[in-house]
Amino acid sequence: MLDAYSNCFAGPLPRGLGELRRLQRLNLGGSFFNGSVPAEIRQLRSLRFLHLAGNALTRRLPSELGALASLEQLEIGYNAYDGGVPAELGNLTRLQYLDIAVANLSGPLPPELGELARRGSPVPYRRGGPASALCRLSTCRTTCSPAPSRRGSGISPTSRC
Repeated sequence: MLDAYSNCFAGPLPRGLGELRRLQRLNLGGSFFNGSVPAEIRQLRSLRFLHLAGNALTRRLPSELGALASLEQLEIGYNAYDGGVPAELGNLTRLQYLDIAVANLSGPLPPELGELARRGSPVPYRRGGPASALCRLSTCRTTCSPAPSRRGSGISPTSRC
């Protein structure tokens, strides 16, 4: 387990995280990491819990997250990503909790997430939104609320839905 939640770390997430192949829990949330989630994250095949929420991460969510076959809990909200949810998240058949709240994600939800619902795994849910028909959650959070500011940290006063 590597738990470094709520510190003052800054800069990009280290690419060397991919070398921690036996790691099961990684919590780097609540700091000031910026840039993208490194593609090397795909090497963490034993990872069951990944918490990157509450940083200043940007760019697209990497499709490599879908290679984390053991993942049960994914918390990546409260960042300022570009683009949408990668279809490869539909490969996460063990996922029980998905938090993508206030993440600036856009576009349609990939149909592969609906496949998770048919298998009894969670999919993103927004009350009254297009994903509500897919929802068979143990736990999941998405929020239509203020989007993270593009200028760094904080929340902009405008609502994005």
